[in-house]
Parts: sequence; structure tokens; C-alpha cells
Amino acid sequence: MTDTANKQAVELLGGVYRNVRMCSDSLLDLLPHVTDEALRSDLTTQLSVYEGFSSRASKELNELGESPTDTNPMTRFSAKMGSFWHTLTDSSTPHIAQMVLEGTTMGVGNLLRALREAENAGVSEPALSLARDVCAYEEKICDEIKRYLK
Repeated sequence: MTDTANKQAVELLGGVYRNVRMCSDSLLDLLPHVTDEALRSDLTTQLSVYEGFSSRASKELNELGESPTDTNPMTRFSAKMGSFWHTLTDSSTPHIAQMVLEGTTMGVGNLLRALREAENAGVSEPALSLARDVCAYEEKICDEIKRYLK
């Protein structure tokens, strides 16, 4: 892999890592407000899957001689406060599902852009495969979470 492709792989994997960590953090912030047992179960499953993706991204980065970096603390704080205020005013199942849908849609959009750039740069298949897996999972979540939007 060329230096440029290696750099792109590190950027892609770093983006994947930050995406899934942000998803995990957001779910952890939302779970205490969830009263619907089916939604709680779905979000807990998502959390577990995101943790698996996080481990895969970390492993891939380590194999490239890099360490994962977390999301900017201000971004995490802003997301945490947003979740707090949104659930303070409305913690209904449809509202929480809408929050998950909006966050997941934003994450998959950002990841798809990074994936397209990485594909054009000749990034290695393991990094591309992980990013594709995360995108596919997030697209699945977007479809599945809609059942709670009643």
C-alpha cells in the first residue's frame, strides 16, 4: 500500500472508530431514559455491535502502527448535552427513536463520504470492509428504528 493509501486507511479507520464511539456514547446517554423494553433491547444490542466495531477499528489501526483517537471532548460534551435537553423535554419512545435515527443518518452519511474517498485512494480491503460493514449496519438500524416512530 502506498503512503497516500496508508494515510487514507488511517483516516478512514479513525473515522470509523470515532463514529462508533460516538454512537456508543450516545446510546449510553439515551438508555436511562428508555422505558419501552423492546427499544431498550434494540439499543442494547446496537451498543454491543458498536463495541465490536470499535474493537475491530482499534485492531486495524494498531496493525498500521497507529492508535485510535477519540472524538473531540467538546463534540462529546455537546452531544451529551443535546441528549440531555432533548430527553428532558420529551423522553417518549418515538422521540428517542427519532434521535437515534437522526444521529445514525448523520453518521452513515459522513462515513459513506469517507469510504468513497478511501476506495478511490486504493485503501486496503480490511479497512474498506470494516467501513462497509459499519455503513451496512447503520443503514439497517435506520430501517429498523422506524417502527418506533408511531
